[in-house]
Amino acid sequence: MLIVITGAAVAGFVQGLSGFAFGMVAMSFWAWAIEPRLAAAMTVFGALTGQLLAAASVRRGLSWRRLWPFVAGGVAGIPLGVAGPANARCPVDELSTAKRLATL
Repeated sequence: MLIVITGAAVAGFVQGLSGFAFGMVAMSFWAWAIEPRLAAAMTVFGALTGQLLAAASVRRGLSWRRLWPFVAGGVAGIPLGVAGPANARCPVDELSTAKRLATL
């Protein structure tokens, strides 16, 4: 139980400091102490809670007039980004070249 509490505290601190990485930090502790399915559910809950609290704290300072182009771009771009890779065809030579470049 102490590992779970310590993992949550350290992960919450890191997310509060950086704005992300709750899951990576929490799982590095929780993988040793609890069942993976429970750890995954706790990670999603903790990360979502942290993001909602952060969004609520900065909500007052947002200018919706300046924010709407980003929201419109996200609404238009997410379906394209999800559908695009599923329909893409990549020849084997280009794929192997990309793998080699990725390993550098």
